[in-house]
Amino acid sequence: EQNYELLFQEDIGLEVYEEHRLAKRKSVTLEELDGEKFSMLSQGSSMRKTLDQLCRKYHFIPRIMIETDSDLVCWQYMKKEGVVAFVPTLCEELYKPEEMKIIPIDQKDFCRYVLLVWGEDRILTPEENMVRAFMVDYFQNITARSFKNSGGRQERKRAFAQTFGYFDLYVDGSPVYFRSRKAKELLAFLINRRGGMVSMESVIDTLWPE
Repeated sequence: EQNYELLFQEDIGLEVYEEHRLAKRKSVTLEELDGEKFSMLSQGSSMRKTLDQLCRKYHFIPRIMIETDSDLVCWQYMKKEGVVAFVPTLCEELYKPEEMKIIPIDQKDFCRYVLLVWGEDRILTPEENMVRAFMVDYFQNITARSFKNSGGRQERKRAFAQTFGYFDLYVDGSPVYFRSRKAKELLAFLINRRGGMVSMESVIDTLWPE
């Protein structure tokens, strides 16, 4: 048994190259993807496990052409071979190339949940409670950074994460200023993990090494 706290829910979308036959669609169904060539993450990653569980849940069997953890390799196959990929929409929007498009999938609950988990009998230390409060506050605001309300409809902004050299986040070409240095470091750490499982201990060791 474990204690957990839901941090946020993220839709899974379909990423395609801009010249793919589905690139201009507003949404797609899983049935329409039958027969498409897929790029999937390597076996064993937590994101791959989530995608496999979703596919089993909705009785969808992807036609896997390549398994890779490299975004560059995946994007090359999208351009040259016309493959598609399931991706977490908010995270992928941060660093995908402009020519790659993300299409919503018209399937209820085709999403992943980001949870903060700790043992049932574990009493959190003051430092761990500080991290817990920090992460809850951070994720409560993360979706607001990626969307704006325009005339009663949700309009997606263009986000870009610079990960070489100094880490910076840009939305519609403008730099994002974080309320604290630790919030910026946490985002960089999570992007680096690419949807993988992150323990509270690893966050503490990385952001508060002292």
